[in-house]
Amino acid sequence: MRMIKCLPHLAPIVVLAVSPVFGPAHSAAAEKASKSPQLPELPEALRSLEASKRNHEGTPAARLQMKDGLLLLALSTAKPLTDAQWDAVASLHPKSFAFNDQALTDRDMDRLVALDPVSISLRITPLTGVGAAKFGQMKNLRSLTSHHLHQPTPEAKAALANHPALEDFRSAGDFCIEALSAPNLKSVELAEKAATVARIEELVQKPSLETLSLFAHNITTINDASLATVAKIQSLQTLRIAFSVLTYEGGLKQLRSLPHLKSLSLYQVDLAPGDLEKFKEAFPSVKVNYTPMGADYRAKWDAMIAKEATPSKK
Repeated sequence: MRMIKCLPHLAPIVVLAVSPVFGPAHSAAAEKASKSPQLPELPEALRSLEASKRNHEGTPAARLQMKDGLLLLALSTAKPLTDAQWDAVASLHPKSFAFNDQALTDRDMDRLVALDPVSISLRITPLTGVGAAKFGQMKNLRSLTSHHLHQPTPEAKAALANHPALEDFRSAGDFCIEALSAPNLKSVELAEKAATVARIEELVQKPSLETLSLFAHNITTINDASLATVAKIQSLQTLRIAFSVLTYEGGLKQLRSLPHLKSLSLYQVDLAPGDLEKFKEAFPSVKVNYTPMGADYRAKWDAMIAKEATPSKK
């Protein structure tokens, strides 16, 4: 099961983990795929792009797929796109984009603005805060993901903090983190270095927020104590937590202050014996998906805790 690099939403991962390879779920997926609109052909200018060295072997530099009803163009290139290649991108009229490596630079942002995107996902790109500020010109941008980008972007603060259309934001660092202040956020995913109590605190006074995902991989910032802050987000309906050690009395019990909570997903989470049953008994109306933490990761967690407790030597 791959989750760490792509950090997708937790609930689909849990469902896939328990769904049979063959059976009704598979048949339904196949039927849905057969009814999907036919993808346009990639222009030659995009087929000839040089793939990034970060790509898995055999993965092309440009790919098309349908996602959430939108045509998604994924670009992972070793070199920035030329004007002719951007013309080819424009000819496809995509509304959803995934960029990696040299596929998006500050120079390209005006071309991207002109395409009026609805969804953008960034991994490791040379984009800076100067380029990120132009997200504010994308009036229909509803979803922004900035994983594996850690540099601060103060130049984008005004554009992102006041973005009226942004509803979904996902981050693993400081890049575009100012989007946490966008007024109409409904879904937020905080992963790795972004998964901290301080960031959660920024969401407390956000009445539109319905879904919060916390993927604390290789850090120990999401724990029983942090749930006290999560419990202040009164509008929360769905909570997803991955890579943590929790207890009922010390942490999960605090979620009783969330009047609208409907779903709790725990992936690679270690609970004390009987604590899951305590939660289900106390929260009978909350749907729970639970995948226990493996022994290897629990050993890693304990090592991280021990390291944090050891005074640093100067």
